[in-house]
Amino acid sequence: MNRAWYCFCYLIFRPLFFLIHPVFRTRGRERVPEGACLLCSNHSGMGDPFWLIFALHPNPMFRSMAKIELMKTPVLGAFLRSMGVFGVNRGHHDMAAVHQAAEILKSGQKLLLNPEGTRVKKGQHVRAKTGAVRLAAQTGAPIVPIYISPRPHWFSPVKVIFGEPITVAGDPERTSEEYHNLSDQLLQTIYRLGEGEWA
Repeated sequence: MNRAWYCFCYLIFRPLFFLIHPVFRTRGRERVPEGACLLCSNHSGMGDPFWLIFALHPNPMFRSMAKIELMKTPVLGAFLRSMGVFGVNRGHHDMAAVHQAAEILKSGQKLLLNPEGTRVKKGQHVRAKTGAVRLAAQTGAPIVPIYISPRPHWFSPVKVIFGEPITVAGDPERTSEEYHNLSDQLLQTIYRLGEGEWA
């Protein structure tokens, strides 16, 4: 991922996003640790990764997963790859994507994952995917829970709230259901940062 290109895109897109949502608040940015970590947020809109970039000013840079269908779109896919995004085949055990995610964390980079696995509209509730918790247990990277407020209409205020990092101990005896429970707890922690607001 090219830092100069990343910063250039930050400077171009930030005024456009702030034109539509001029009120922007962030809290707890200092809780993001140095080095590798998983940035885990709720997911209510396509612009969520951009608001996270704006909240981080634009450092530290982070990598992100996106559904493979987006990566196959000629222009959009090329742009996403230039921003450090890589594809995952949702609904399948995409071991190549899991391996790439683990390597990103082991190399000291940050990785954005949405435990919900898809955009969730207001009033909807989904069970969290286990990928983030499994990666945290496998690599030792802490999880930073993040709440990004939904944007139901133009000019609605946006807030990004960072929670305290969470460490998941590696345990070879941990069951699939235990991973699901830990992932659900992570998602609940994320929404509690938003004072109980659901996307």
